Amino acid sequence: MTRKGKILNLVLGIALIATLFVGLIGCSSSGTSPTATPPSTQQTSTPTSTATLTEKTIKIGLITSLTGGSAPWGFAERGILEMYAKEVKDQGGLIIGNQRVNFDVISLDDQEGTPSAAVADANQLVYQNSVDIIVTLWGGDAFAIAGILKAANANGVKTIEFTSGWSPMTVPSDPTVFRFILDENAAAIATVAAAHKLDPAAKTVVIVNPDIADGHNGDKADTNAWLTEVPGGTVLDHVFYDTATVDYMPISSRIMAHNPDCIDFSGSSPGSIVQIAAQCRSLGFTGLFPTGVATFDGAPEGMVTIGISPDYGNVTPLQKHYAEIFKQEYGQYYPFWEYYGNGLYPLFHNFFQDAGSTDISKVYQTITAPGYTFDTWWAKSHWFGADVPIWNISRDIATDVPTLMYIKPTSAWPSGLQQLDTVPFSQIEPMYSGIKP
Repeated sequence: MTRKGKILNLVLGIALIATLFVGLIGCSSSGTSPTATPPSTQQTSTPTSTATLTEKTIKIGLITSLTGGSAPWGFAERGILEMYAKEVKDQGGLIIGNQRVNFDVISLDDQEGTPSAAVADANQLVYQNSVDIIVTLWGGDAFAIAGILKAANANGVKTIEFTSGWSPMTVPSDPTVFRFILDENAAAIATVAAAHKLDPAAKTVVIVNPDIADGHNGDKADTNAWLTEVPGGTVLDHVFYDTATVDYMPISSRIMAHNPDCIDFSGSSPGSIVQIAAQCRSLGFTGLFPTGVATFDGAPEGMVTIGISPDYGNVTPLQKHYAEIFKQEYGQYYPFWEYYGNGLYPLFHNFFQDAGSTDISKVYQTITAPGYTFDTWWAKSHWFGADVPIWNISRDIATDVPTLMYIKPTSAWPSGLQQLDTVPFSQIEPMYSGIKP
């Protein structure tokens, strides 16, 4: 072969190698364009080989109401936990260190916040089911089981409790309880202020609550709200009903005997609100029903509550994503579903990942570290209240308080809703300096 031919072959060979190299690069980066995907639960601390992974199950024990008028709250809480646990499993588990982590949710009925039932549930979850996390619905539950959890932690059985209960919780000297929704003071301030804005002439109110610890503390919060948010506001009566009540007409008659401008259902259960509101309407009541209870099917016309409608323009992508999943899985939305979803989100997406461990003590140290922040549906959040314990709890989630009003009766939630104002957290936090349990 001539010298010229050798040079030509060399050039062609180099060109072929370059073409193959470019092709390989193209193959490695080819595929569909990036699309919106569900939020990942994966952890950054990934071992070099999945063959070295050991399986780990984090057990979450839920103490909530699964029967009676408060059951819709329990269904919402259970549904949110199960939705997140399934999401983690479907994505292959959390990879934390050398562990593949999944979640198991064990739900027990507290019989509408009955303390003895909550204690029995806690003993089973801690000593029989060996749960790592306890989630409670009622503040009364959290208070009733505080001794059990404190003793268990002292004996090396480490647990952390997250509660949606409004009050009371535990003592500041044992701050192992975290409240993952807004507390009743914020809800009361927001809903009463919204009702006053809608009907400035309304000055008198009857406040209605269940006759349990949460109900009595709810009465305090709403009484404070009516006296501070409504000029000339007057509470005509404080009505407490037994959670086992079947016939609400005597209660409705007592309310209507005062001829109030508003009926504040405070922390009443969804089932009781539906019945009492309907009876009061039949007896001639025409005013508004402010309440800290979030949205639910069959809500009465004129109910002013808290929450965010899924079709509201300001719904975040995360809330929209999980709203679609929740509706598809359970066929409907339950009261407080968005607050439970917002507040429990970091339990599955931040706390264990940020700790880099499944050790409950390390998780606790991580999430209580000064300046710690975590993700929620609505925004970055943090715990507050360490300096000003709220209802005797030193860890409260920082969240805004949106308000809604039902403008017509409907069973097809969220039809008939009108989004009202949102009270930003920056306006909520300062008020706690003057709140005493």
